[in-house]
Order: sequence, then C-alpha cells, then structure tokens
Amino acid sequence: MCPIAQSLEEIGDRWSLLIIRDALDGARRFSEFQRNLGVRRNVLSARLSKLVSLNVLRMQPASDGSMYREYVLTEKGESLRTVMFALCRWGEEFVLTPTGARRT
Repeated sequence: MCPIAQSLEEIGDRWSLLIIRDALDGARRFSEFQRNLGVRRNVLSARLSKLVSLNVLRMQPASDGSMYREYVLTEKGESLRTVMFALCRWGEEFVLTPTGARRT
C-alpha cells in the first residue's frame, strides 16, 4: 500500500482531520471539540478514541487541576501541522472563492 493511502486510512476522514485542526488551534477538552465542530457525541468519542489509539493524541489530566481529562497532540500529531497548513492553503487557492463560498 502506498504511504498516502495508508495515511488516509489512519487520519483521512473528515472528523479526524477537523479534530486535529482544532487541537492544533488549542482545543483540548471534549466539550471544546464538540462545540467547535457540532458533531454528535458518539461520533466525536469514536474519533477521539481512534486518534488516541493511533498515538496522534494522548489523554492527560486537565491543566487547570480539575477532574477533567484533556486531549493533547503527541509528537506524531504535532507533526501534522505542515500537512494541515498545506491542505488549508490548497483549499483557499482552489476550493474557496475570495468570499469563502465554494467554487464549482
């Protein structure tokens, strides 16, 4: 299997990529991801679990000392920053119009 196909198998679905995008922007808690994405709880939970099992995210105690847990990018997850930046630039150039509407 080629590296692109294999990578897409791991992180290529829409919700996983949007979770990674939000994590790169600083989201850490389940409620933050859900609020930002508007995704159903069961879908979000499944994607977060998958990203943890793939070592893209890890769970840790909340930074504010509360009983909550937070999702934090691992080195593997953080290394996706350049991929996400390139995908964003490509979308801005070839998918969206200057007003943000989708090109046809």
